[in-house]
Amino acid sequence: MGTVPSHDAEGNLIPDEALKNSNSHSTTNHSASSNSTSDFPSDGVRLSYLPEFIDKECGGREKIKDYTTYQICENFIATKTKEQRISYVDFLRKVDSDNESRKSQQIAPVPRLIRKAEVFISHAWSSKFIDVIDTLLEHFRDRPDVYIWFDSFTVNQHTSQNSNRPFSWWSTTFKDAIQDMGHTVMIFAPWKRPALFTRVWCMWELYCTAATNTRLDIAMTLKEKEDFLSELSTYDPEIPLNRMISAIDVEYAGAYNESDSEPIFNAISVLGGYRQDVDKAIKKDTAKHKGCGILNGIIFRELKVCVVNMLEGQLQNVRFDYGSKLSNKLTLGIMYYQQGCYEQAEPLLIECMECYGNSELSSEYGEHCFNRYVAMTYVGALHGKRNRTQNGESLLKEALTKKLALGDQKNVIHQVHIVHAYYELGKFYEMRVTYSQAREFYMRGLQLSDWAVKTFDKKFPLEYYLTGMNHMNRLSIIHPSISLNKTWDKMEEKLEVDFRYIHDNVNKLRENMLNTLRVLKVPSSDYHPIIVQAYINRARMYHLLIRQDGKMTEENCQLANQSFLDAIALCQQVMGERHPETIRLLKIASRFFNDLKVFYQIKDDKDNMLIYETTGKYFVNEYQIRS
Repeated sequence: MGTVPSHDAEGNLIPDEALKNSNSHSTTNHSASSNSTSDFPSDGVRLSYLPEFIDKECGGREKIKDYTTYQICENFIATKTKEQRISYVDFLRKVDSDNESRKSQQIAPVPRLIRKAEVFISHAWSSKFIDVIDTLLEHFRDRPDVYIWFDSFTVNQHTSQNSNRPFSWWSTTFKDAIQDMGHTVMIFAPWKRPALFTRVWCMWELYCTAATNTRLDIAMTLKEKEDFLSELSTYDPEIPLNRMISAIDVEYAGAYNESDSEPIFNAISVLGGYRQDVDKAIKKDTAKHKGCGILNGIIFRELKVCVVNMLEGQLQNVRFDYGSKLSNKLTLGIMYYQQGCYEQAEPLLIECMECYGNSELSSEYGEHCFNRYVAMTYVGALHGKRNRTQNGESLLKEALTKKLALGDQKNVIHQVHIVHAYYELGKFYEMRVTYSQAREFYMRGLQLSDWAVKTFDKKFPLEYYLTGMNHMNRLSIIHPSISLNKTWDKMEEKLEVDFRYIHDNVNKLRENMLNTLRVLKVPSSDYHPIIVQAYINRARMYHLLIRQDGKMTEENCQLANQSFLDAIALCQQVMGERHPETIRLLKIASRFFNDLKVFYQIKDDKDNMLIYETTGKYFVNEYQIRS
């Protein structure tokens, strides 16, 4: 994990600043110490003890198979420690003490149950307890005796409701404790809709992990991990990942006791620029919304890093055969490519292309191997993005030709990759301003995806159809703008028609994507790359609009200005600050604000001219720094 960058009230995060400027109090179950002499309950429980806890204290797995962590805490942990009003960790100290006596009597001792925690466990109390424990046992299968900070066991459940920690405690002591442990594990159960994404405290724990540059892992049961890796490699790793990420929105996260979320949201408001002790220029609700966007961006980035780390770890897993490892290598290469990490992607994708084409490695490989051309498409696209035009074009065309020849019309996976080959060729020609050829391949891909949606129904990811719509909308904006410089007056009628068409399409696409997520039972939000692209298209559309004679009105300028700011904020949060799409958008935004500067210069409006000149320079500088 990389160090979290600083930001200001305009969307740039300064972690410690957020932590220093809130005076709220919390009554959450986290907030009590299990040891009155310690400022933070730092002891953890030995993981390998927890199956014994389930059998002896809870009556066995079958009895509690549907119990949530909250119910386990209420019915077993709190009950067991009620008389002494201590934490379960303190209760287990007596067991350790007895073991020490056994040792002095030269009786074989068992490993200590309690020791300083090595790993912080982030989980939702609404998750099934058995799932959480199974996930941890699978994740630490090589370290069964690791000592974990598990709040149900470590925190005194009998004093938490009477303890009001000042928020400064959470912003310093708690954060420092996570840093001191040096390792956070997030429980993904189930991986498609992890319960912890709905809990504000879990989001805060992730924030503290990122802010202190602490190692972060995702933990799943073996079955869940196998299902997750299968989903990543089936079509496109970004599809399940983006569906998972689009379900996250800190602004709508809650807590078991809703009052417990107040101190977190106070800190998030500070992230968004709220300063109660300075002034009230930025309303708290506005600052909270902006701060949630910043925190969402941090969470998205950290989750992508975790998934990449998981895939890299699978390459070292001795339980996987060569074919499985090669499949994981292809998935990892695709993920690197989609995240704009071209240096890391290229060697992996080239290796996969060569290995899948080598019949000596397996009878399933060779010229007839479909995966060879999946890898080839990405290698060709990489050549195109790195200005190796001839190699890129030839590889992309060969990959498409072979996919069409080998592809089975009844195989939905084949059809997904054929659509992708069309789109990559379209992007290749669009980057080279060959718009007629770009349109041809975008249209072929869109038509095939339309057929596939009707033929395969929900088995074919609708994201591919919507991506094609985004490509066509973008071309509709870019293509007429080429001749705008000298013929604004002649283009006005045509562009007016294009504007209405594009405006409707952009809004429809966004709604279609949100509806798709709802059908998939994913909470809808704008945090999805397809919706981000729709926002970018809308910003460029308004740019096109105001370049028409008579359309550069104050109202239209404000619409265009807000559209660009919204698109940039979303793109940075979802795609990442250094993603090629974000960098490209910054370049486009600098041109847009320069157009506004020139317009107001002609109008002799010096105030607005200065505002947009300054804004334009800011985005030029950001573009240069990141590129």
